[in-house]
Amino acid sequence: MPERGKNIPYLLVALVVVNELRKKLARGVQLSWDLSSETLLSVVPILLPTALITGLLALLARSRLRGQEAALHAYVLTPKDFRSKAEVDVTLIHQVLEATGLEGHLLQRLGSSGPSAPILAVAEHGEKGAISAKAALSALRSVLGRDLEVVDMGRRTWPDLLTYRRKPGTPSTPRLRLPSVEVGKRSPAVLLGYDGGRRPVRLPVNLISKHILLMGRTGSGKSTTAMAICERLWSDYGIPFLVLDHHNEYTGIVTRLGGSVVGASGGPSLNVFRGIASNPQGADMYVEVLRDALSLTPSQTFIVHRCLSSALRASLGEDPTLADLMDEVSEYRERSGPEMESKLALLRKLEPLVEGEGRAHLLVERFPNVSQLDRPTSILLGGVESDTVRDLLVHVILKRVYDSAKAWGLGSPLRQVVLVEEGERVLPTISDERGATVTDKMLGELRKFGVGMMIVTQAPHALSRSAMRNSAIKVIHALGSPRDFQILKPLLSPLKDGENVPASAIFTLRPGEAVVIMEGRPAPVRCTVAPPSVEATPITDRELTILAQMAPSFHTLE
Repeated sequence: MPERGKNIPYLLVALVVVNELRKKLARGVQLSWDLSSETLLSVVPILLPTALITGLLALLARSRLRGQEAALHAYVLTPKDFRSKAEVDVTLIHQVLEATGLEGHLLQRLGSSGPSAPILAVAEHGEKGAISAKAALSALRSVLGRDLEVVDMGRRTWPDLLTYRRKPGTPSTPRLRLPSVEVGKRSPAVLLGYDGGRRPVRLPVNLISKHILLMGRTGSGKSTTAMAICERLWSDYGIPFLVLDHHNEYTGIVTRLGGSVVGASGGPSLNVFRGIASNPQGADMYVEVLRDALSLTPSQTFIVHRCLSSALRASLGEDPTLADLMDEVSEYRERSGPEMESKLALLRKLEPLVEGEGRAHLLVERFPNVSQLDRPTSILLGGVESDTVRDLLVHVILKRVYDSAKAWGLGSPLRQVVLVEEGERVLPTISDERGATVTDKMLGELRKFGVGMMIVTQAPHALSRSAMRNSAIKVIHALGSPRDFQILKPLLSPLKDGENVPASAIFTLRPGEAVVIMEGRPAPVRCTVAPPSVEATPITDRELTILAQMAPSFHTLE
């Protein structure tokens, strides 16, 4: 029951008393100015107790209402070093309050002796008000504790706070550093869902540009969450998204949002080495892409580097292909027995890439310019049966996204979101001397160029630690493995509900529920994801074929 609702019984009792009085008066006593003394004497014994009871009940209700109005918890912000010129960042405090779901007011009273210390008054609503106030105190101390001391004043009323003065001789008080924008005005953010109190949980766009991790077992709701975020980025802010669609499940939402599908007629097709002839200095990155996608050994990587340089010289200004590289590897003159073994093993890895399914997807360039994808786009990979061919396609497409983003320049705002499924295959945990894959390096730099990566995985334990560090938002659905839990347990430790350890709750999440961890926010938030507003059911191959025939240049970019 709401706090103010607790006054209803008192008001009901008062109404009952007044109603009984009305009944007795109606049985023979009329209220008028010419009542006789006998009538007054008969009414007084009824009126006096009734008036007394009604007045007491009114005073009690009023005092309880005042108590609710005075349910404020106050904190004084003072500098730890009186010689410092500490400032209180209003924007930062606003973010803390928003993250903890509290309503607060920051004030600094001016007096003849100078400004008093800034006071943060946090409203305590409901039975959990005191618990929320403690959470706010902990969050404030962790965020502001380096320069400022957060002193708990306990529960106070507004008159107490308005008359508060700093004691003579105390250090000078910090100034309020006002935000560059109005505090009450929200920064751009997309709705993710609602917490237990039906308060909206939003993902700031500036954090989305620093990448999102979507984690959870099969059927936990990861794809629905990804679709909802992408749809709202496009609908609310016109930010396009590119989906590397491993299971062709995003075709419905992409086409219904007016987007395009790449690879509708048999899957995408591209030349792995497109653009290398105009930029021979970039050959090293192509070698790294092949190394990671094909799991090459150091000896095999060396052979690829030598043979790619030879193929580039022999192509006479044209972009070579994987078939040209394989020809060069076949003619490579090994200098030792181990090198011969590396060469033969490398040929066994390259041969499937230039024959059969590899020939259909990795040799001929029929792929759109990534820099010109200005609307939602799905790249259909569900029809590619070979894991090696699919992994190489994904690595090459991400390299093209990276090359395109660099042309936008450092510090660009969010201009595109790239959704990658099966992130553990693209950004795997490695244990050799490389230290990081080429996709790890791209992930760390793409955030600087206005491209946000959304990485979906059902095996967080197999994901690179770099991907964990370089993601500002982590959305965790129900996990499926104790190994995943151990990896994420340090991130979940701030989430507490009374005396219960929250981490165990990660296994009880229902489909569509998630725990959200955001950079700069003091604690994780549990929420129910709001599904996309448009129909997300994938369209069939027949429907896609009809769309491609009706508008081939729009629905099938090739």
